[in-house]
Amino acid sequence: MNKNMFIKDIISNFQDNDLSIDERKSLIFYEFYKYLINENKKYNLTTIVDPRDVIKKHFLDSVLPLVEIQKKIKNFNYDNYENIIDFGCGAGFPLMPYLIYLIDQRSKLNFSYIFTDSNKKKIAFISKFISNNNLLNNFDILCVQSRLENLYNKNFKRQNTLVIGRAITNFNQLIKYVFEFIKLNSISELSFVYLVGPNFLKPNMDLLKSYFGTKYEIYYDSYHYEYDSKTIKRGIFYLKVKKVTPN
Repeated sequence: MNKNMFIKDIISNFQDNDLSIDERKSLIFYEFYKYLINENKKYNLTTIVDPRDVIKKHFLDSVLPLVEIQKKIKNFNYDNYENIIDFGCGAGFPLMPYLIYLIDQRSKLNFSYIFTDSNKKKIAFISKFISNNNLLNNFDILCVQSRLENLYNKNFKRQNTLVIGRAITNFNQLIKYVFEFIKLNSISELSFVYLVGPNFLKPNMDLLKSYFGTKYEIYYDSYHYEYDSKTIKRGIFYLKVKKVTPN
């Protein structure tokens, strides 16, 4: 697929899902697609390589839920956070497509965006693309080789943090990673957004309480959605954890 066809296709796919996208953003998506495919020949980044599939299953699949969550989850607002962390980010999904989509929104420049993955090559892949794109350089972006449970920053304790992930591992293990991250950084309040497949079952409250104990209040919600003429089915799981303040 040549550049013009790619741009036409991605604009059409985004607009079909009520996402506004212009040619400038589409061109950055195309540059990221080319970079992804070329680097994928050297080391494994993704099994999805067909341009139409990349548009739908990587780009749209990342942007759509992160844009719509403010309409779907009660009281969710990106403006409540100072840090947004994509952990187990792999080749940059879902955060990289979301940042490309946000490049013309100045209000989104006030956040710190953090990509973290235990794979050194994948972090280098993301870092190089960011450094070569002037518009992405407007964001405060940090790329860190680390597992979430080992990721430490002294500022996390004083800042509201949003952690996002995309079908990384089994849910039980995932919650343990989130809890270890909270304890390591002495975080008082954290939100977690997990992009899941159609078969994800919402856990019960007792299970979640067993992970976090009595020192934390927890709230969670989830929903399922469809796109691409209802042929692709996905879900969102949202968890908010807040440390109980002693009386």
